[in-house]
Amino acid sequence: AQINTAAQLSQLVDRQREIAQASLLDALTEYYAAQGNWEGVQSILTAALPNFPRPALGPPSGGPGNGQRRGRGSTLFVLLDARGAAVAQTGTLPFTGTLSTEQLAAALPVFYNDQIVGRLIVSSPELSLLSEAQQLVLSQLRGYAIVAALIVSMIAILIGVLISRALTAPLAQ
Repeated sequence: AQINTAAQLSQLVDRQREIAQASLLDALTEYYAAQGNWEGVQSILTAALPNFPRPALGPPSGGPGNGQRRGRGSTLFVLLDARGAAVAQTGTLPFTGTLSTEQLAAALPVFYNDQIVGRLIVSSPELSLLSEAQQLVLSQLRGYAIVAALIVSMIAILIGVLISRALTAPLAQ
């Protein structure tokens, strides 16, 4: 049950990311339609960051209870124009490289008038990890499952004792 719950929460995070990506692509298309170019588009990328599911703080690096945690990964957006040149991005390191054919194919196309006017690269390190709130919910569910298992075990033992006494009572007489 715990694995299924974790998988469901992971699917929820994936769905949230898909919705956020679709919303960002819509915003970029609207921006390009209004401007006719990508000048000043940085504000759209920056505004979209809070809408993307954030990776959780990683597990303590030296085991439980040591208090050392990895820092949050951050979502990185790189917007390329139709020629593949970077026109805007988030993050601290400038994108100056060229993309391989596979990377370019994986980038999300931005369409306007049925033409690709740009491509969006979305990179989130450790995005498969659940957020802190989702980890808390999963932890609580695990706790509830343990308590429920203990209660069911106690009831089973009690029923077993009652049945054994009922069966052995005629023998005692």
